[in-house]
Amino acid sequence: MSQGSGAFFAGLVVGALAGVAVGALLAPRSGRETREALMDAMTQAGGPGPGLLSRVGGAIRRRFEVGRVAFIEGKEEARVNLERELRRAQGVSP
Repeated sequence: MSQGSGAFFAGLVVGALAGVAVGALLAPRSGRETREALMDAMTQAGGPGPGLLSRVGGAIRRRFEVGRVAFIEGKEEARVNLERELRRAQGVSP
């Protein structure tokens, strides 16, 4: 197999996996059903399988949690600053 046909075949496989993933994600199913269908399709296609999906899912959950905590802290800081500025504008000492 020449280098060009190898690249074509690799592109074909990646494209097929991407198509399966997009199709599974856009299907009108529950989140759990969609994840199960996606993992089944990837396993059957010889894709990375549930190990990679679990690691990626864990990383996404950790980043989401960091963002959630930052949002809550920022919201509280904004509330405190707003109350302070409102008191200052009304001439009330803190």
